[in-house]
Amino acid sequence: MNGGWWRVVIGAALAVLAGCTPLRRGPLPPLTTPPPAKTTAPVPDADGGRTDRPDPTPPDGSLPVRDQVCALARSYLGTPYVYGGASPDGFDCSGLVFHVYREVGVSLPRTAGAQASAGRHVNRTSLLPGDLVFFRTRGTRISHVGIYVGEGRFVHAPSSGKTVRVDSLDDPWWLRRYAGARRVLAASSSGLAASVLP
Repeated sequence: MNGGWWRVVIGAALAVLAGCTPLRRGPLPPLTTPPPAKTTAPVPDADGGRTDRPDPTPPDGSLPVRDQVCALARSYLGTPYVYGGASPDGFDCSGLVFHVYREVGVSLPRTAGAQASAGRHVNRTSLLPGDLVFFRTRGTRISHVGIYVGEGRFVHAPSSGKTVRVDSLDDPWWLRRYAGARRVLAASSSGLAASVLP
């Protein structure tokens, strides 16, 4: 083994810290991503109701913008919270949102309070992946933001000493502090280019 055992131990420790469980031995499969399956996402129709329509996958296999936002947000799970941080070295809540949207070509304000004025208001029952969800964690002002990723869950950078994670909007702590949501991508932003709401 020529002393290579330490690589296995360190790799397993890092995987556990990252929330992964090393289950397999031997070579890993090649890093190829199969084209994403077409999903059905609830989309508001012209009457304000909801209808299920396929979220088209572009012919080149690239992810639609909403899926890119969610995939990018999830790719930072485990990244440490850093007050004022807006890079993969560390994020605060609005820094994570700012960075993820910048990566898909959308410019947003830097703070949670300012982000709460971007785009258009959306009801909680009409949330789409990629929408921004806001919370009042300190008194009456908006003080926290996350990215809705579907199924009642959102990705966010919670607070000092914690890491980027996924939480449920139905968690009693978050439910009590929920302050609303904003849609910064048009509901039809399922293609490659972002269609940004004013």
